Amino acid sequence: MSLFKNLFGSKKSESQDYDPEISKLVNDASRIADEIINRKFVDGSIITSSTVELGSETPLTKAIDKVLKLEPNNPDFLFAKAEAHYARADGETGMEFRKKTLEVDPNHFDAMMLSNHYQNWDHVFSYNGWWEETNTLPDIMTNLLSTRGESVQIVRDGIKLSIAVLVPTTQMQISVNEVADSKWVPLWVDTPHGPIFVHYTIFKMKSGEIFRSESFTSVYPLTPIHQRTGYWLIRRFCELKSVFICYVNGNEILYNKRYEFPKSLIPKLNSIKEKLSKMELPSDHETKFNQAAQWYMNNSNLDDIKW
Repeated sequence: MSLFKNLFGSKKSESQDYDPEISKLVNDASRIADEIINRKFVDGSIITSSTVELGSETPLTKAIDKVLKLEPNNPDFLFAKAEAHYARADGETGMEFRKKTLEVDPNHFDAMMLSNHYQNWDHVFSYNGWWEETNTLPDIMTNLLSTRGESVQIVRDGIKLSIAVLVPTTQMQISVNEVADSKWVPLWVDTPHGPIFVHYTIFKMKSGEIFRSESFTSVYPLTPIHQRTGYWLIRRFCELKSVFICYVNGNEILYNKRYEFPKSLIPKLNSIKEKLSKMELPSDHETKFNQAAQWYMNNSNLDDIKW
């Protein structure tokens, strides 16, 4: 649930943290996933199917095995192996590697969520691979943005999940050729009507002018649980080291850049994560959200959001 107020005023993946050999293998696996997995959006869910004959091993599981050979105890790689088997309906092997993931990292976000909410938690390869060079918005993402207003969307960064923050041209008019840099700024705001999560996508122009898109997201844990709902998107923000900032026109991506979180942002995200863990779902959560958003718009000053 989001409310938007627009205010004017070489492929890289998460594998950039790895050595070159591992980075190449991660990107190879990501490309294979997009080659062999079809995705469609049905009744609010992403449905996947494989273009290859299902067997004990597929090109995707074999590609992930190459990564695991170099880092056999990396929880993200172990979980990707689990998810690759879930994607081909091999739940038994998938569960084996999911358990291995949690043995290495008991707090692994997606492994925990899949264990507890299997029916409502899409697997990693349900989502499209994403790089800074991605210049076309997949049909599913275009549909979610245009019909549902979902400007915060999950993407696959290598073989783990990340987030793309989408700013449509209909909500902000800038010349991408004049963009010098961009950043993402999250805030937890306690209002008289309850807390709200506010985040800004900021574009700094070569002229020094600043353009901001302001977005509000409910902090209440809606049910049934799903990773595309606001509460769980905020939780995912808190687990990441970076997001992709994108400026889009329909399905055309005009600007696409990874924003690496500065060290100063990590304590803030950890604090937000802690506050989220204490949230419950009130019966009037929609009213509280709308009132909190309105209160913030009435009492905030855009100039307080610095570059």
